[in-house]
Amino acid sequence: MILQDYLSIYRITLDWKLSGSASLNYIQALFTSALCLQAGLPRGGHISVEQFGEAHLIKGSGPSILQDELPWDLLAQSDLSSAVKPDNVEFAMLCWKPSFTRDFINVHSHTSIMN
Repeated sequence: MILQDYLSIYRITLDWKLSGSASLNYIQALFTSALCLQAGLPRGGHISVEQFGEAHLIKGSGPSILQDELPWDLLAQSDLSSAVKPDNVEFAMLCWKPSFTRDFINVHSHTSIMN
């Protein structure tokens, strides 16, 4: 899979658990969501895409998670007229996908520190 090969460059493994068919826009949005997660995993990790009926869960985990340094708040904005830095363009692209609405995207993060 193209996405899996790309993510492996960043030491990220991908578990793509989808069945059935989906529209091109929907698959592009899932790919873009994975790229947003990749940006938040600077030391590698794992991304999984799971299907629950008609809903999907995209989850990332890794030894280091960038939470505050990335523009996750872009996903909740309705006006993206402010400048977006080139290294964060995947976040803006996800917001512009016509198949996604603000109600569809929910960002949850959890950071655990283990000694």
